[in-house]
Amino acid sequence: MNHKLIILFFVTFWSCNLVFAQVELGKLAPEINLPSPIGKNISLKELKGNIILVDFWASWCAPCRASNPELLRIYEQYATNGFEIISISLDKDKDKWVSAIQQDKLSWEHQASDLKAWDSKVVVDYGVQALPTQFLIDREGKIVAIDLSLEELSDELEYLLINEAVIYPKKASSLVFINVFTKYEVKDANGKKVKKGLGNEIDVANLPNGKYTIEFENKSYAFEKVTSQDNNLDFYPKNASTSIKINKAVLYEVSNLKGETVLSGSGSEIDISKLHIGVYYLNMGGFVGKFLKK
Repeated sequence: MNHKLIILFFVTFWSCNLVFAQVELGKLAPEINLPSPIGKNISLKELKGNIILVDFWASWCAPCRASNPELLRIYEQYATNGFEIISISLDKDKDKWVSAIQQDKLSWEHQASDLKAWDSKVVVDYGVQALPTQFLIDREGKIVAIDLSLEELSDELEYLLINEAVIYPKKASSLVFINVFTKYEVKDANGKKVKKGLGNEIDVANLPNGKYTIEFENKSYAFEKVTSQDNNLDFYPKNASTSIKINKAVLYEVSNLKGETVLSGSGSEIDISKLHIGVYYLNMGGFVGKFLKK
């Protein structure tokens, strides 16, 4: 064999390994920094803490367009549980790209492209060779699945969410939240079933004060129903990018979907500008609400 061909073979093989080593299962996903149609920067770092699907597509890709309605259904089902999609277009024509987003009614805001198509750096970083190509990334930023079917994607999201399922808060006056949409039962201290339903919010306002358990998906969590310090508390807006306003000064705690405290303090306004994009709980002395950091 020609020595030049041998050298070319090994250089090519080594180069390919460099590309694909970055997108192996269990490894951190390569960073993404791309503009949206309005010039806003879209990045993985900003979305860390969510489960993210990185979706490579294009307006001219027929299989991509055909799968978009089902992808939209999955997004709308799991978005309130901290599921986000970054759609990276391999278009070169901005008008066609934007038109496809509008035609397919893609409601997630993280649409990105540098309009360099196959020459985009992110295509090389992720080793994309065909469309559509998708990468599922967990809350820690690691790749957990590549190129799942839409049915498999739905199953994997349910699996991830159920495995991390918790309730919040442990003391509540009006609502208890489950970070997964599921069937549940509420039992009192004597084991008597007092409530059941389907969803991710449980109205406990009419329950007597006391200790209870919530059972779902073979899990059991304890919580205490308490009287709110103030039944007139409220906050706004429920979707915000910089701050949340409370209708009076109180002690507050902001937690992520795992129930981990990310902010706490007192006052009537909360600076949320440094939080990652996603869904959070706001607890004000047992009165709890949910908001979206945009």
